[in-house]
Amino acid sequence: MADKKNSQAQHSFGFFQKALEGQLERMESWNQQVNKLQKQGFEQADQAMENAAALNRASMRYAQALTQDVWEIGIEAVRNAGDMFSPRD
Repeated sequence: MADKKNSQAQHSFGFFQKALEGQLERMESWNQQVNKLQKQGFEQADQAMENAAALNRASMRYAQALTQDVWEIGIEAVRNAGDMFSPRD
């Protein structure tokens, strides 16, 4: 009788152990997938920040060039206005 119960206990333990091993394998697989997705997310975030920084630099260069053009146009307009109102010989 004791041998039969011992055998049943070993069988139950073996089944339980296999179930746990299967669950552990699934958890490891899920963990690998999560790590892969997390790494991809970080890489995409880094790329987005690099793109935003490049866009910001380009915008600043454009704004500086536009400001310079406006100043030059303004200076030229003042010169032309001065020529219009200056006494002529």
